[in-house]
Amino acid sequence: MKPANEFMGSTIRMLATKHPEFCDRSGQGFWPVPAYFPRLLSDYIDKLQCEITQQYLLGNSAQGNTLASVRTDVIKIISEGDLGENHTQLYIEDHPIVIGTDYRVLPFYNFCESALEIKNPIILLGFLMRNEEGSLEEAIALAETGLIGKGAFADKHLIEEKEHGRIAESVTKKLLAEPAYAEDFKTGMRIHDQLYISILGKAASFEPMMSASRQKFLREWDESVYRTLELIREPRDYHLLGVPIRVHYGVHAGLWTDTKLLGTAVSLSAQDGDRMLDFGTGTGIQGIIGARACREVVSIDFNEKAVECAKENVANNGVDEKVKVLYSNGFSNVEGKFDIIAINPPFRWFKPKDMLDAASNDENYQFLDTFFRQAHDYLNPHGKIELVFANTGDINYLTHLARSHGYQRKTLLEARPDEWRIYTVFEFTALK
Repeated sequence: MKPANEFMGSTIRMLATKHPEFCDRSGQGFWPVPAYFPRLLSDYIDKLQCEITQQYLLGNSAQGNTLASVRTDVIKIISEGDLGENHTQLYIEDHPIVIGTDYRVLPFYNFCESALEIKNPIILLGFLMRNEEGSLEEAIALAETGLIGKGAFADKHLIEEKEHGRIAESVTKKLLAEPAYAEDFKTGMRIHDQLYISILGKAASFEPMMSASRQKFLREWDESVYRTLELIREPRDYHLLGVPIRVHYGVHAGLWTDTKLLGTAVSLSAQDGDRMLDFGTGTGIQGIIGARACREVVSIDFNEKAVECAKENVANNGVDEKVKVLYSNGFSNVEGKFDIIAINPPFRWFKPKDMLDAASNDENYQFLDTFFRQAHDYLNPHGKIELVFANTGDINYLTHLARSHGYQRKTLLEARPDEWRIYTVFEFTALK
């Protein structure tokens, strides 16, 4: 990992080279960071206080004391900068053009939005301290390139960041020396750099946005999922959401919370006259549900066994006049545009063992990256993607990837089948 100052300064200069249109001192190049980070830091104090209290309640007084001293340092950064001198107000006064600007199309939007979604307080601390460590060189580069204009904000930014960098360096040493927190803190630093690269208009090469222990847990859990799917050796008949379904060996069964949740979302959103793409159809369940309302459904899969299974289920449910089932590797055999693209993608990023496992695993999310990049060409102007995902995968990276490809997100449905798993159906639409 490069030193923070070197990394952030060089990235800002690359941004200026790639997008000279933002180097006009209007301030749009750095907006909306001055609006987001005061909110992020303020929210963080609440998260940190909850963690401190929890450690004391558990009898971990040493860890509680460490975090209490960190809280003092973070409050100093806040009081001397982002909130104490109201950076948002200063920035707007120096750059009035940003008022009313659609910040979603600006370089730092993805970076800011993704930061707000980090829930783990130690991972978030690593993110924030990495940012503060590199903020002096960032401030210098912003001023030099014209990504921000001259004025009170630029002057105070340069004065403050040297001291903030020193405080952040001290906090970093403290947390990296604490075995209970070092791993999560390093994860936060890595996530920072991964998201910071997104200002250049591209997703960073994939690295899991979670701790090493979480990765290990998910890999072990993934093995148990595969063993369960392997047990289905003979055709089995099921009813799911009122639909009779037959599952054949070699086809992802799709009998669980994610399939039910996406099917519910499709049934609630599909309207008369819609054209729907059932992407990765598996047993054909989503296309069959969509056919209840849509005028036409195209169901595709790159698993030939799934294509045959879906054709059988579509015919058995009497919707073969509405639903066309095709073999397609991605969008390769897809034509036209759609009002809804429904997809239950592989949740995890491990290398799949075989075709069956490819329904659960997408190596380094290469498929998901390609899907988001190409889906724009297959959506009608008001079209939407309905995608189900879970915290059994890297949901932070999913969000980052979608924003990097120009989508906005909202949550449609959520389900918690047990104490740790959370399944969510998201609606993604193109940024206008």
